[in-house]
Amino acid sequence: MIQIVTKPPKNSFSGNPIRYEVLSGSLLSSVGSKAQMILKFTAMEVVTGHHFSLIVNNEVLTFNQLMFPDDSGLTIPLINNSLPEYVYAICECLKLNYTLRSNYDLILGDVILGERRITIVAKETGSKWSLTFGTNNITGLSMLSIQAGTDAIERENFGIVCSIWTDQTVNTQVGNAPVVIGQVQVQLKKFAEDLKSVDSNGNVSFDISEYLRSFIKVNLEGPQNFTFPEVATQNVAEWNNLILPYYTSFAERYASKVRMLFFDTVRYTIAGGLSREILACYNSNEQETDYFSIADNLKRFLTWAPVVKTTGKTQMEKLSFFLCGNNHPYSYRLAVRVKYTDGSYYSYYASDSHSHSAPALIEAMVGFNQLGLGNMDHTRDVESWEVWLEDINENTISEVRKFILDTDVYENERTFLFRNSFGRYDTIRFLGVAEFTVAYERIAGQVLSDEVITSFNPPMKNFEAWETQSFKADSGFISREMRDYMREFLISTEAYEVVQGLLFPIFLKSAKISPFATDGVYLYNLQVEYDRAYNDQYFSGQFKPINMINTDDLTQGVGVIYEYSDDTTFFGYPAIGTTSETEDTWRIKRIQKTVVNGKTKYIVKWADGNLNYDNQMSNCENLVYAYLNS
Repeated sequence: MIQIVTKPPKNSFSGNPIRYEVLSGSLLSSVGSKAQMILKFTAMEVVTGHHFSLIVNNEVLTFNQLMFPDDSGLTIPLINNSLPEYVYAICECLKLNYTLRSNYDLILGDVILGERRITIVAKETGSKWSLTFGTNNITGLSMLSIQAGTDAIERENFGIVCSIWTDQTVNTQVGNAPVVIGQVQVQLKKFAEDLKSVDSNGNVSFDISEYLRSFIKVNLEGPQNFTFPEVATQNVAEWNNLILPYYTSFAERYASKVRMLFFDTVRYTIAGGLSREILACYNSNEQETDYFSIADNLKRFLTWAPVVKTTGKTQMEKLSFFLCGNNHPYSYRLAVRVKYTDGSYYSYYASDSHSHSAPALIEAMVGFNQLGLGNMDHTRDVESWEVWLEDINENTISEVRKFILDTDVYENERTFLFRNSFGRYDTIRFLGVAEFTVAYERIAGQVLSDEVITSFNPPMKNFEAWETQSFKADSGFISREMRDYMREFLISTEAYEVVQGLLFPIFLKSAKISPFATDGVYLYNLQVEYDRAYNDQYFSGQFKPINMINTDDLTQGVGVIYEYSDDTTFFGYPAIGTTSETEDTWRIKRIQKTVVNGKTKYIVKWADGNLNYDNQMSNCENLVYAYLNS
């Protein structure tokens, strides 16, 4: 029978250990027995030198009766006061023998009319501890009974199978033809399994975090883990597909068969994790808890950023929240409180109310432009704003985060979006001095040709040219709290530079932190070096078709570029005279590179109407063609 001794928390991070400890009582097909012998005394021996022997694990122990016992551990006293005292003294002397005392328990029986007994019981099971009664010339001593020890027998190839399951929706059909009814049901799908042997006590431990982490990365995260570009009318996005509900089962395996499954209840995990220092604190004797079992942590957004943060107008700000805990069904809505420079306030809800029966992963877009604070009141200037989450009953369920608007203009401002240790996304600004350098790598070779030498067939040629863009950025002077938060940026494995609303993936090469003391208060300066996470080849050609679009064509709104292939680019923009950005009022322009009469030209096509963005130009009619020289 299986018993789950230790379970992981209900909600957890897949980047930290998620352990089960399981106990099985079926390791042994036979538990074995202990050897036992009972010696009976009915009279007292009065002759010195008489003896009896016991054979223990092929060792013969001969106990001699002497008037004055020695230190051999093999003598028994000569006492003739009474039978109870005589047997008691013999039992105490037997306890002084090293072999007997180490491997057996000696029990002196109660006084029975005319006799007294000593029972010798092995401390462990096994045939090796079986006793044999040897020679004996002690008057009144006999062996009353004996029981041989037997060995415990383990089941061959015994182990515990740990299986991990998640929900899967399947379509089933019920009923008989010609009436067949389709039903959608939720079934369990097994995605990981492990087999381990147990220790001598039947215990085994499983850490399943690696299986959960791999499943999330391969099956849940996909190409998009956050909202980008931002949707002006959507301040909250839900990423419940990034939450993995899982079930863990255990079963005994022996005799080439797996026995009955024992299931644990459903549990939930998300990407991310905590540092070793924090885990050590939670696992200490004072805590003995986990992150999501602490009430304050249930209210925290999934970020280590300071609660009060300075930000700019164009800087995106994201706050992610794992809505879990015991108070379900879960509900939330995004609340905002704006403070203006004249000291007045304005509060409103930036999202509708949403309810869920299971934990939910929420991403709130709370930047200045994301919330549309600039267009809310043109008569007042925004000083700061606070954001938090409330449930359907207007109870605050999250911490309150404050953003202070920085309206200064910085020559070298750089904004980065990065994945933090919680598995969600943060933004950060660098305001100090910045540097930009480029490096070029060329592949050259020699060409052998039998052609007549001309200006166009030299033997040495450059076949490829690659450009690498490198940058240096400086944070400016920051506080200790901000310095600690920037550690998240330095250890991130996924980071982007945000340039005019576009994401450019980067990777960090080095970092340097310098402390400065001002009036007894330490400020810090962080300098980083990074490269774009790609090399450019033929980089000029990527932008040339876009530059060829006439200014008149770019009416209202900002165009959206769809990279279809190396030779084709789609550029969408609102139709002339429209201010809406809905799908049916957009025009789409197709720019295709071609060769006409030996010269590279670009064909520009556009169309009005309700376009199918999945098929790009498939629904366009009445196409107009225009040729532009390269």
